[in-house]
Amino acid sequence: MAEADDQPDVGRGHTAATAHGERSRRALLSAAEERYRSHGYEATRLADITSDAELTTGSLYRHFTGKDDILAVLFDEHRARLDHALDTAASIASACSAWIELGRAHRGLLRSAQETLRPRQPQTQRWSLARDGWEQRMAKLLPARLVGPSRTVAAAIIVDGLEYYTLAETSGWFEVRDADHVGGQIEQLVRDGMYDDPIGDASPSRAVLAGVQLDRTYFSWSVSDNQVLPASGRGQKTWDRIREAATEVFATLGFRAATVADIAEAAGVSSATIYRYFEDKEDLLLNLLTATEHELVERRMYQLDAAGRHPVQEVYEGFMQLHRDRAGVFLAWSELNTPGSTYERAWIDLHDILMTQMVKVWRRGQRNGLITKNLDVQLMTEFYGSIHERSAYARVALGRELGVTDRDVGGMLAQLYNGGLS
Repeated sequence: MAEADDQPDVGRGHTAATAHGERSRRALLSAAEERYRSHGYEATRLADITSDAELTTGSLYRHFTGKDDILAVLFDEHRARLDHALDTAASIASACSAWIELGRAHRGLLRSAQETLRPRQPQTQRWSLARDGWEQRMAKLLPARLVGPSRTVAAAIIVDGLEYYTLAETSGWFEVRDADHVGGQIEQLVRDGMYDDPIGDASPSRAVLAGVQLDRTYFSWSVSDNQVLPASGRGQKTWDRIREAATEVFATLGFRAATVADIAEAAGVSSATIYRYFEDKEDLLLNLLTATEHELVERRMYQLDAAGRHPVQEVYEGFMQLHRDRAGVFLAWSELNTPGSTYERAWIDLHDILMTQMVKVWRRGQRNGLITKNLDVQLMTEFYGSIHERSAYARVALGRELGVTDRDVGGMLAQLYNGGLS
């Protein structure tokens, strides 16, 4: 049953009224966060939040201007708690453990960020400022030998890994582990690396497959009955221009905000020309996702070099180049990756199979005596993939480049996994 609209309790005075209002405010924040976690940000309505909180719409507007304001408040509260946890952390292990625990407490916020962190948006600016502080705090805990830009890049890599790992765990994509175990393993990685010595990426030999294959795809586009494929060289050029324009428009406007008319204008064609080849913007995105998935698989993150090591820097640079080439596609996929959607299922399944193959690579290294025996290989694989995913999204989609090149970041990542940073 809905409460009255937070009217003051005259009998108990102003203090009681304030306490009553704070209870209502907390109830609304809790209801919103749970809705964001279970249904996604876009799918959540204000009516859902007030119903779950057993309050009225009037109550909500006494505390918040709308859904975006609720999200901003949740973010500010999470940021304050995380700032404090990192300020008081005595080690990388304790900082990482606290990060994960706080992520679990704010899982709805993390899922909503999957949909709302977009280029040039206010919430993205808030996040970027927060990232500045988190990276600075993490940098203070890194080994003393790291100085200058190297320290900055190393801190950004660790924060990238923590951000995505916590999102994935709280979304149900990774298994839930003891937070202290995760923190301890990350600290060991930072100190000693995964490989026992730092020579892993010195070999110029071309990378070769580690004896595993991917034989399944999750996106499959085909021309519909009412559309056609290009039948001439001129038509093929128009087709290519449309697909390139769609990638750029999705990167600039986001998928939901983009229209076929926007894509047509960017491609220099009419909307009718686009409809000749594609049913709508969803069909066009499916075409792009199908091609992108093939490229992602072809990059084969699960590789070994001639010495039997995973070529960390080479793989990172290739992964980043794919994201730069297909920034709009990955941004659209992330935007549509809402709880229970087909896009989420494809995201989970594809990443699961890539991670499964990567685990085989690391375990082969352990059997061959190249990799430290007491590292949790499954966890290290998930953290490695998390660094790639968040680094690509933060640097390419959101423009957080840090004034460094992909080679700079890849080189630091190679140091992290080959011998550690101590």
